[in-house]
Amino acid sequence: SGNTRITILEYSQTIGTDTKSDHGTTDVSTGTGSKDTDMAYDPDTNQIAIVYREGSSGYLKLGTLAANNTISFGSASTWASSNPENLNVLYDPDNDKIVVVYSENGYIYARAGTVSGTGIDSWGTAVNLTWQNNRTEDDELEVVYDTTNNKFIIAYRNIQTNYLNRLYACAFSVSGTTVTWGTPYLVHGYNSHYIKMAFDTDLGKALITFRSITGSNTRGRRMVIYISSGTTLTSNGTAYDYDGNHDVKGHDTCYDPASKRFFTVGTQSSNSDKAFLYYHWITDSDNSVYSPGNNTTNFASTDVHNDEAINWSVVPLGSSGKIVAVGKNSDQGNEPYVYLFQTMSSNPNSSATNVIGFAPSAINDGATGTINCAGNTVDNQSGLTIAAKYYIQNDGTLGLSSAGKLSGGIALSSSKLLINVESF
Repeated sequence: SGNTRITILEYSQTIGTDTKSDHGTTDVSTGTGSKDTDMAYDPDTNQIAIVYREGSSGYLKLGTLAANNTISFGSASTWASSNPENLNVLYDPDNDKIVVVYSENGYIYARAGTVSGTGIDSWGTAVNLTWQNNRTEDDELEVVYDTTNNKFIIAYRNIQTNYLNRLYACAFSVSGTTVTWGTPYLVHGYNSHYIKMAFDTDLGKALITFRSITGSNTRGRRMVIYISSGTTLTSNGTAYDYDGNHDVKGHDTCYDPASKRFFTVGTQSSNSDKAFLYYHWITDSDNSVYSPGNNTTNFASTDVHNDEAINWSVVPLGSSGKIVAVGKNSDQGNEPYVYLFQTMSSNPNSSATNVIGFAPSAINDGATGTINCAGNTVDNQSGLTIAAKYYIQNDGTLGLSSAGKLSGGIALSSSKLLINVESF
């Protein structure tokens, strides 16, 4: 434990580039006992919500990123005072609330707060998941927001007596600042560990990645769960092994909306704790998990990475076709290392059979509009050089590179292009 700090990294969103700018690190809290952090983005106020534990209390601060890439924080708001663990913070975009999910002495709670300015105006009551006195343990509680049903879903290792460390899930709703739990659902009837979860915003289903322990057999597995109605969860009941049956320990999983794939990064215990990347997706028709053969990719050379679940995180960079992972590199002084992966590639698809001209103004999806064809002009360009011949580049923009490109036209001014008759 130590200071809670935030580092601001900016990546180019252009496919094929790995440009990165480091805008420095800022203290969120300077308390020496700070730990168990999590972070979420509030798009309505354009602020970052950060939760952390300091001493025996849980705190939340809202941070605002300025144009010069510095960040400032509002006052700390206390939302728990009895040694909270498993800190998770999310933003409810349909209810405009900050929601914290956590455990105290293993018992699971959720609490919602209302943002006002750079702080929390008020917190609702912390509501305990009371069903059968369910309990979990540190680093074994995951939460996602179901954008299809406007509900939250948690996945957790149930350590309550008679539940044998099995994998359970439960959905809950938030109205105002009132939390209402559904009934927990048994996802996997065996000892489960290193639980992570991500939500497919296109299919409206969650993928849980975890380590399953049956006797002396341990392996990484994946299962799909989703809300069937209200807060009722269901699945097809099948746990899917990773291809190659490799084992996993600490890891994290995210959903990339650009490629419509889940990506898992972490420590592969069946390969000397090397870092790995794996991709997979949900088949909507039968809720199975599919991956194209053993696509495990080891990275970071031969460095060993820490196998604790808390030491891995992976997020998509919006819809850019890139993801960023952070892992604790044991062979590099236990420092956090950042890894960038491209989930898509830019391939040329323009040809004489699919390009007919240029739109003089924007056309919305599903709408009709005007297309100027060969022999006409289009005057919504910028930065053109008069009399230069331009070609359609792989990303759809105009450029001077002609190799393997389709001709676009000749510049009449910096903003006007004469569409070349021979181009189409």
